[in-house]
Amino acid sequence: MDKEREIRLLIPPIFFFASLYLGIAANPGKSVAEVIPAFPASADNIWPNAVVGIIEVLAGGSLLLLTAGYSIGGITILLLRLIYRIFLKNKYKGTYEAALPKDALPRVMELIYYKKDTKMTTDNEAFFAGVTLDHDILPERSERLHKWMVRRWSTFNVSANSSVSLFLSLAAGGCYGLFTYEWYLWMVVLSLIFSLSSIHAWRGCMGMRRFQAERMSINKPPCEDCPGNGLRLYIDNRT
Repeated sequence: MDKEREIRLLIPPIFFFASLYLGIAANPGKSVAEVIPAFPASADNIWPNAVVGIIEVLAGGSLLLLTAGYSIGGITILLLRLIYRIFLKNKYKGTYEAALPKDALPRVMELIYYKKDTKMTTDNEAFFAGVTLDHDILPERSERLHKWMVRRWSTFNVSANSSVSLFLSLAAGGCYGLFTYEWYLWMVVLSLIFSLSSIHAWRGCMGMRRFQAERMSINKPPCEDCPGNGLRLYIDNRT
């Protein structure tokens, strides 16, 4: 598993359980074992078999983090797709993962030598075009720029998943009777901060994709023997 995916799977669950711990701390009548059964209620459950107890806690915690990470990720993807369809569908082509502004779509299609009327381009084709630009053309022209895009996209994913994880922690805490005004307020504020961070990172990625498509298509000689009369890309380090 690559580092970016590990971070995306591990950080949001940590926020989820940290939020629950804060909720438990704010409710003296509740214990960790009531909300998270994988953890012992007290040290007496571990001692004298301390080693076995620690292994059980670590194994249970790792399993919880991994399961929660995939669950939070799945819920986040579903919500992002829904948000994209409701608020961004009219402005972009593709999916939230690789959304291309409709006015930039012709230039992107020329750059990847794809011959088709852009008015007839489906969302899947626009998505594939965006992925091709990000992972095929852009890395050849500038590896450092491609890494910047990867870091920016990682920031978007971690922020979006963390925001969802905090809201889920509030829902989970409510099911176990955890409720304090201060805990809810701080978690909602923190979740909104993560949401704003994810929006900023997403706009940065989509804006950079559009900027690079325009940059690479300016003053480039036509490739007459390429499908769709596309634009030939000259790699900077080409010999």
